[in-house]
Amino acid sequence: MMFVSRRRVSLALTASAFVVLSGAFTYPAFSADKTPVSIRFSWKLKGEFAPLYVALDKGYFAAENLNVTLGEGTSSQTALGSIIQNQDQFAWIPGVFAAQAISTGLPVKIVGLYNAAAPNVLLSRADKPVHIPADLAGKIIGHSVGDVGTSFIGVICKKNNIDCAKLNTVTVAAPARIPSLVGKKVDVVSAYTSNDLPILFQKFGKDAFAIMDPAKYGLRVMGASLIASDSYLATNPKIVASVRRAIDMGFQDTLADPKAAAAIMLKHWKTSLSLEVVTAQVKGLTDAVERHKGRSIGWVDPQAVEDTLDALETAHEIKARKPTNSYFENSLLDSGQKS
Repeated sequence: MMFVSRRRVSLALTASAFVVLSGAFTYPAFSADKTPVSIRFSWKLKGEFAPLYVALDKGYFAAENLNVTLGEGTSSQTALGSIIQNQDQFAWIPGVFAAQAISTGLPVKIVGLYNAAAPNVLLSRADKPVHIPADLAGKIIGHSVGDVGTSFIGVICKKNNIDCAKLNTVTVAAPARIPSLVGKKVDVVSAYTSNDLPILFQKFGKDAFAIMDPAKYGLRVMGASLIASDSYLATNPKIVASVRRAIDMGFQDTLADPKAAAAIMLKHWKTSLSLEVVTAQVKGLTDAVERHKGRSIGWVDPQAVEDTLDALETAHEIKARKPTNSYFENSLLDSGQKS
């Protein structure tokens, strides 16, 4: 039985680990009289980013006097590194990675949270299905560094009285995750409903796979989030608030009409994916949005932060947690909830 060592699995993000991102593909909005702002994604374009393109396309950023550039990325680490070095002003990454980075001392804050629980599932083949945690026993789990689902298998085990010693975890490169599952080299991988699943379902059909939603079994870690550095937040609070307002409006439209949002995104994205697939990716994002009465869409729920920190501690991915309000800033748009 082969297990991934904690050193290899670790998601730990320290300031020295960041690499400056350069040459990533961007989509600028041209206007010389507006404040330039760049937002760096954690990865290549996918349906999850649609609300930001809606905000760009419909002029919500421009209405806030912002000249916004949206840029592809290569990882959450590089996106965070880019805002620390002020190469970009914001990062759009899974909030769990920001929480971990903050725990290690990185001076950033979550200023917008759109998925309190990441839309990430454990995906298996129909011939060796995993529907509930007990089904993981005896399966080969393909783990890639940074996978939200597989990195926190231990949390699922603990919360569901599963013996983690019965799990067989092997390391696979991120691009090889899905091919390894389809090629029967592994039995379980982590997948995003806002990215991988719609593509696989179109190619192989839904009946070819089985899905387990970790959130139903006690694993809730933050997904899509807007991150700013402490220094930028301190010196540009009005700009941070303006970006949040524009993105929240983009989300409002995306929630109302995912297909229209997907069509807008495809205006900015050269891809072979169909409108149907991108719409499904967008719905993977919007279906995971949790609304709170009287709060803006991007309001950071302190309980979501605590749930994420609990998972990081259980998985031994942080040595110590800071006070919950050290991780986020809500007061710019939600004055009733001071961070």
